[in-house]
Amino acid sequence: MYIIEDIRYSSVGTCPYLPDEVCRHEVFSAHCLTHDELEQLLAKGWRKFGQLFFRNACPTCRKCIPIRMPVKDFQPTRSQRRV
Repeated sequence: MYIIEDIRYSSVGTCPYLPDEVCRHEVFSAHCLTHDELEQLLAKGWRKFGQLFFRNACPTCRKCIPIRMPVKDFQPTRSQRRV
């Protein structure tokens, strides 16, 4: 893994999900990750957008929990298919 930019924190802002809460993210940039390195980061709550990795680091709240869904195993319900 090549770290382009070390971990930094975004500024504190209004939470887009929960009223009366604030949010902040840990962010870093990296590339050339192996499959195992990527899996380890994702298992630790990091999410990826291009070379940018981020995760919640809210100062007063821990209600947002990232989940990973194995898409190939997902079976939509009848109502989900209809939508």
